[in-house]
Amino acid sequence: MPIEAPRIFLVAGEPSGDTLGAGLLRALLVDAPDLQTQGIGGPGMQQAGMDLVFPYDDLAIMGVVEILPKLARLKQRWQQAAGAIHTFQPDVVVTIDSSGFNKGLAKRLIKAGEPARRVHYVAPMVWAWRAGRAKGMARLFDRLLTLFPFEPRYFTPYGLPTDCVGHPAVEATPGDGPGFRAAHGIGQDTPTLALLPGSRRGELKRILPLFCDVAARLQAKIPNLHLICPTVPMVAPQLREALARLSMPATMVEDLSAKADALAAADVALAASGTITLELALARVPMVVAYRVNPTTAFVGEHVFGIRTAALPNLLAGRAAVPEFLQRFATPERLTDGTFALFKDHEARAAQQQAFAEMTAALQPGVLSPSETAAKIVLQEAEMGRAARYLNR
Repeated sequence: MPIEAPRIFLVAGEPSGDTLGAGLLRALLVDAPDLQTQGIGGPGMQQAGMDLVFPYDDLAIMGVVEILPKLARLKQRWQQAAGAIHTFQPDVVVTIDSSGFNKGLAKRLIKAGEPARRVHYVAPMVWAWRAGRAKGMARLFDRLLTLFPFEPRYFTPYGLPTDCVGHPAVEATPGDGPGFRAAHGIGQDTPTLALLPGSRRGELKRILPLFCDVAARLQAKIPNLHLICPTVPMVAPQLREALARLSMPATMVEDLSAKADALAAADVALAASGTITLELALARVPMVVAYRVNPTTAFVGEHVFGIRTAALPNLLAGRAAVPEFLQRFATPERLTDGTFALFKDHEARAAQQQAFAEMTAALQPGVLSPSETAAKIVLQEAEMGRAARYLNR
């Protein structure tokens, strides 16, 4: 009897997960060209060849309070996703980041007795987790793939096989900053600021007005300042509207393939905490990081989980490699002063860039690329899942 092609269901709930999922899918197809795949994600995964059940637009939610208004819609999506998985009968379900949605989905799959193996890709805020929460992950998933080398130790004591595959951001081709400037009419000597308020609608609601205020203040100090704003289609209308109210030149980029060039063209970045800070570090762009969430979510994060830092470069470096302002400390005055200093203080810029160089090596721990390593593990799990699926027939 011929060997059946692997069947893999992928779930990504936001743009960063879509990027990881697209890289994983491309690597999977190299090893298993006959792969059958279906799932939830965005344009990156769809372009890589995935049959999309529904887009991730409803799923990009972060925080304790933020999830409540959309709970009814999430329940519908959980039901729809679980139904699609039951119909597709995959060997393995790979959930990518977006732990709020994906843990709920995993619980439903377990309750329904679905035989597919469950692999979670990206450990959410593992550095802040208590032991009980790591133990909870072990009850929901058969395997965990992490991006950072300090994460597996939180999970292996609870019997959850955990592999650090490295961060796929290291796979990106370095951007062409001068080429981007030339293509968009930005002078090679024009001071540029990458303004990066996030990729979720909720993030923009909280952070974009703050960042626009800072941009206006910086313009008073740097009259010829030019903004560079890579974004995603889901929030592009909000960003475009805000930029139109600023009386300063700005270049907005929605094309994912131009993102690396856009970042490389920036002298300094003002960024919301998230994967983008790692991309900036890999591009050696000095940055100031800020973040705001609902006050209740912030209180839980600080007082229950002990979260003191959210910037990935600081977590990886183990020190305050970049200025970081969270919640009440994220004020226009502090962000303006911190960002302006990076335009003028060459030593501060050099110190950040040195820290970025040191942390880069830790993001690809093996000979294979992170996506290739993740793909081989997922295919191993698919073999185990196929055996379980046949036993349940």
